Amino acid sequence: MEIEWDEIKRFANLRKHGYDLAEAGMVFETPYLIDLDLRRDYGEDRWIVLGYLKGDLIVLVYTDRGEKARIISLRKATLKERRIYEKRITYRL
Repeated sequence: MEIEWDEIKRFANLRKHGYDLAEAGMVFETPYLIDLDLRRDYGEDRWIVLGYLKGDLIVLVYTDRGEKARIISLRKATLKERRIYEKRITYRL
């Protein structure tokens, strides 16, 4: 999957969360979970991905832009999100 991001958002995310949006594609190379983000209407479909990046379980949010995934955010998963991942990924395997 080809990814893209906003450079200003990339540096803001790196400063705030310590993760580089340019590395987000690596999450799709690990066992991951993906769900449609239904928390609110963003005017476009947004996807929430739980997967690993450099040994950390992270949350990746993106939207489809044609053939590309536009990365919105990338941050470390909360304890609640870790439990969801562990329960669902074990069930999938």
